[in-house]
This record gives sequence, structure tokens and C-alpha cells, in this order.
Amino acid sequence: MSPTMTKKFSLRLDRALFLALLLLSMTACERTSASVYWHTMHYRLYHPGTLSVFVERERSVDAQSLWQWEGGRRNVSKEKDTWLVQWKTDSLKEGQDNFPDNVEYLGHYEAYYEKDADGPARESGTDLDGKVMVDPAGRPFILPEGSGKDGISAAAAALIFSGRHFSAGTRTRLNNFSEKPYPAIYDAKTGTTVRPVPVTQEFVRFSASIAGKELFARRLTEDLRYLVAVPYFGARPGVKQGFNHDKAYCYDMRADKFFTMAPSFSTGTMSIADAESVDGRLLFAVFADQKRLGIVDGHSDPLAELPAEGVNYFSYAAGTHWDYAAKRVLISASEIEIKDPNRRITLYDYDYEKKSGRKFRLATGELEAPPAVNK
Repeated sequence: MSPTMTKKFSLRLDRALFLALLLLSMTACERTSASVYWHTMHYRLYHPGTLSVFVERERSVDAQSLWQWEGGRRNVSKEKDTWLVQWKTDSLKEGQDNFPDNVEYLGHYEAYYEKDADGPARESGTDLDGKVMVDPAGRPFILPEGSGKDGISAAAAALIFSGRHFSAGTRTRLNNFSEKPYPAIYDAKTGTTVRPVPVTQEFVRFSASIAGKELFARRLTEDLRYLVAVPYFGARPGVKQGFNHDKAYCYDMRADKFFTMAPSFSTGTMSIADAESVDGRLLFAVFADQKRLGIVDGHSDPLAELPAEGVNYFSYAAGTHWDYAAKRVLISASEIEIKDPNRRITLYDYDYEKKSGRKFRLATGELEAPPAVNK
């Protein structure tokens, strides 16, 4: 072989070796991305005098091969930290940031997911999302093992969200009614039966009237007397969209009586956000014409019409806290910005007996996990 041909062959060999090494290195490479998100968990709880908010920080790292053509994740690691943040509402001041009266770190959770796996390959700690509550004394408690959101078993929760049976919780979240495993009121802390509910003809009528219907609101009243269910669109046949969730299906467990109520408080649309038994009288918190908030009874007699500042159709039900004993309605609106660790909440406090209202700015401040967790 001539020197020229030897040189050309060597160049081809070098190029082939370089391409092979390049392909091998790219196959082994992974693209990683990390993110940190802050948010308030799916509910805020109000007990007279105290607003409780659960704040979660989620950190995740995604790793993906550069040659993973299908675009799916190769693996994901997640970490969650959870805090309970509380404000004494009677000591809030207008026109300034109100920082918490109590901050409590609740725990750390880690999970590692492999591509296409149904669940985490390994995990440590407890994911508290939907599994932590606050009792009337303001103390947090973890729901019993095997419970889903609001203290209902995971198996029961699967049935609830499939529309196959009904459940509802009290305002304090300490008691829940569930049709499964048998109709009864259950203690959210222990999962034990507080009181069975007899399957009478009237109860069957109530259950059948809402079976298979998607519910906009549901409530077990605090006196454990009434079950209230509000189907979307008033369960009107063929209606698939709109803002009229205006018919309540009710069961009085004390009188063993099924009945419906359709309070009127609007000239256009109306949605029932909540219900409560006050001295045995069933009252409703409603949002009408997408701008009016009111408290009415089942005969459409208005007890109060409240300013609707800070309220909109998509947030009023989750952020409305009705202190019916004190004749107050508090509305909390959380900012959506997920990158800011200083979570901010606007709280509107309406006293419908005195016909007065106040507006407060709440700020969590920057929340810190214990040093051992941050290592």
C-alpha cells in the first residue's frame, strides 16, 4: 500500500472511530431539568378565629436520554416539604402584610419514579397531600392509614369519584358520611363509625336521586342532621354546561325525610356553594349572577347579601369560609405565582349581622425546613 493510500485509510478509520465514540457518548448522555414549585394545597380550613393553610414545596428532577426518541421521561425524583401556616383572624390589621401567628413544619417526602412505572420505585416519608387535617383546636392530625382525601378510604374514594356512591364531610372535616362500606357517619381521625344510617325508603330515594350525577357541592351539616348534594346544572336532562347549580337534594336523618330545595337569589344564574344547619334550619351560601354572594334559606328568603369583591365563579366555593354561628363569611384568595416562596393570600371578612367588611393581606414569609432536611 502506498503512503498516500495509507494516509487516506487512516483518515477514514479516524473518522469512523470518532463517529462511533460520538454516538456512544450521546447514547449515554442524559438531559436533566430541575424545578421548584410552591403552592397552597387544595383546601384552606377555617375554624372560628383561625385560618389554617397548608403550604407545599415540591422539588423535582427529570432525567431523559438525548436519544430517547419517544420523548418520555427516563426517571423522575421528587421531594415535598409541607408546612401548616395559621393566622388568628381577630388580630389581623388592614393595609399591611399580616405574618402568621403559627408555622409548623409537618414533614418531608421523597419518591423516585422510573420510566413507565405505575408507582414510585422507592419512597421515604409520607406524602401529606389530602391526608392532613386540622381539628377545632388548631392542631394538625394525619388521617388513618389507607384513607384518601377527607378521611375516606382509598377504595371508597375510587367509588365516590366514579359517581357510584355518595359521600360528604362536615365543615370541620372531623366527620364524614359515606355509603360504603355501609351507610354511616365516620370519624375522620380514627376511621371508626360514629353512627350508622338506616337504609330506609326515604334514604333510598335520596341516594337514587343523585346516583351517577356529578356533584358541584356536597355537605354533611355540622349537627350531623342533614345530607346535602348539589348536582351540576341542577341535574337538568341534556344540559352539559352553564352556571346554574341551583337545586339541592337533601336528606334529614333525624326526621327520615328526603326533599329538594331550589332557593332563588338571582335574575340569571345561581350556584349553591355550601349548606349548613343553623338551629335546625337549613341555610345556603349562594353565588348569583356571577357577582352576588348571599345567605338564603330554602324558601328563598335572603338573610344577607354580601359584597362579592375577591369572588369569582371558579374560586368562591373552595375559598369561602362560612362562620355561620358568628354570622360571618370569610373569603380567601391565594396567588397563583408558584415560584415565590412567600405565599400571599387576600382575605375578605364580611360580618353580615353588622353589615361591615374588611380586607386583609396575609403573607407566609419564607418558609424553612429543618437543617437536617436541607442537607
